[in-house]
Amino acid sequence: MIHRHKHEMTLKFPSIKTDNMLSDQTPTPTRFLKNCEEVGLFNDIDCSLEHEFRKAQEEENNKRVSVSRRNLSSP
Repeated sequence: MIHRHKHEMTLKFPSIKTDNMLSDQTPTPTRFLKNCEEVGLFNDIDCSLEHEFRKAQEEENNKRVSVSRRNLSSP
């Protein structure tokens, strides 16, 4: 059995008195980035990246110090 009934779809808008209602509200990349800066999103990212970077640096420095100490203590 094949469904042969055609369906119609219509989009109805309420009566609009100004064009402002139809203006595109999709953020442009510039507007999106500006909004992210306003809410401090990039500050949070920067802080966490800096924290992870410092942590990785400290771990690497600790490894180097322990390796150099082992080399100095060996005869």
